[in-house]
Amino acid sequence: EDLNERNLLDSTLLMITSEMGRMPKVGDPRSGGVNGAGRDHWTHCLTDILAGGGIRGGQTYGTSDRFGEYPADNPLTPADVTKTVYHAMGVNNLEAYDAQNRPYNLLVEGEAITSLF
Repeated sequence: EDLNERNLLDSTLLMITSEMGRMPKVGDPRSGGVNGAGRDHWTHCLTDILAGGGIRGGQTYGTSDRFGEYPADNPLTPADVTKTVYHAMGVNNLEAYDAQNRPYNLLVEGEAITSLF
């Protein structure tokens, strides 16, 4: 709200994410605790929130299955999300040079999700 009021939202990308989701089942014995009542790490499905930076508001991309365990459609990789952030920042050339001045690509995999913009 503050960024929008100060006309900074279009030039600022706000990203809320984590390194992984949480196990969608409570009480799995692999989650530890006396009764296995914890919710362990879950790398198969998680949520990222992106706002501003040219991204159109009020949209979703992809869904999970009904239990929130696995992607149901439009699965993304960390490289896809990273390239989307770079795209929002206007960084489209990911070529760099090593100490011997040989070119290499900083991020070979992934595709920017340009439909969000």
